[in-house]
Amino acid sequence: MFLSAEIMLQGISVSLVAWSRYHGDFGGHVLVVFVLSVAACEAAIALVFVLQAFTRTGRLDSMAWQTLREATIDRSIDHEVPSLDTSLPNFPRLTPAGRSPTPDEQAETQRDHI
Repeated sequence: MFLSAEIMLQGISVSLVAWSRYHGDFGGHVLVVFVLSVAACEAAIALVFVLQAFTRTGRLDSMAWQTLREATIDRSIDHEVPSLDTSLPNFPRLTPAGRSPTPDEQAETQRDHI
């Protein structure tokens, strides 16, 4: 969960540096320095939250952290497993050796060349 936010911030930083380099000013570079400092603070705070949750529950599973909620908020646990897609895909098949394929009626109505 945390890594996806960090990767998005790094993608924004790369595009800001490229924009700044293309336009020949340092505005994007300065903004990247601020983004990196915010990301470092965010990483430190997230690390504290994860360590505190681990010391209370003894597990690193995010579903085990549901008990750390406030008393007025209900747990959100998925009870139903999503159903599997039971229909098989219809892939094209090759004709057996020695037999000619069945003709396609729509292909016969089309021109071979224009």
